[in-house]
Amino acid sequence: MVNKAYDKLDSLVAIVSSVADGKPAGCIVNSVSQVAGGKFSIAMNKDNHTCEVIDKSGLFTIMLPTQDVAAQVIADFGMKSGHQLNKFASMPHIKDKKGVPYLTQDIAARFACRVTDKLDVGSHILFIGTVYEVEDRMDAPVLTTSYYKSVKEGQLPKNAPATSTGEPGWRCTVCGYILESDEIPDGFKCPICGRGPNMLVKR
Repeated sequence: MVNKAYDKLDSLVAIVSSVADGKPAGCIVNSVSQVAGGKFSIAMNKDNHTCEVIDKSGLFTIMLPTQDVAAQVIADFGMKSGHQLNKFASMPHIKDKKGVPYLTQDIAARFACRVTDKLDVGSHILFIGTVYEVEDRMDAPVLTTSYYKSVKEGQLPKNAPATSTGEPGWRCTVCGYILESDEIPDGFKCPICGRGPNMLVKR
């Protein structure tokens, strides 16, 4: 009953970026909310590299990808760690007036924010930001969690790097995320859909 209730929730699939000490970071989240006119909130997992960078810089940009966003964007920003990879290196991007990078392809809109408040909620930090730059980039439907699961089937192409390693691991049955590990880490939550280990199946 609880799982079915959660399945009825729909939310935006957003890419959040930041920069600190000249090093960019970015990841995919589904926890973006408009708090009030010109203010947004995002919930970031404390284990996420992007969370560290936002906390340090006090800046974040929300990008709304279109439904046609390339699978490689989902693979890099949703399934790889910024500790080992500069996710912007192979993606067309530019920087805003404060130096925060954002993608220039398949992005319907973006909102650049300065952190004005934050709240520690245990495993996550809730950042509240005030918009300092906004852009309506293209007139196209944006990606949502329901569209990603129902139309894109929560999967990446078989030749995507995240699914072609042949390593043992686990697949999230909700969004298709691949956890390349023999064992499921304690306190695991899917970095794309936020579900727990009960949604993982051995691949």
